Amino acid sequence: MALKGFRRNQYDNVIDGQLIVSGISLIFTKEFNEFKNLFAKTVLEENQKARKEEEEEQEEKKQSELNKK
Repeated sequence: MALKGFRRNQYDNVIDGQLIVSGISLIFTKEFNEFKNLFAKTVLEENQKARKEEEEEQEEKKQSELNKK
């Protein structure tokens, strides 16, 4: 991941005159062999994270039930 700042100066035309554009861009680079592999790991990571959160919620419920008794 990279962060890149830029500034462009260009002469547009007689009416508009000098045009100056500046900003910041965020660049994300990922290598892949097949197009379907581009998003595969991301989806797997999201699924694993969701499962982990569900398991944590279930454990919290069990702990709260045990504390009530």
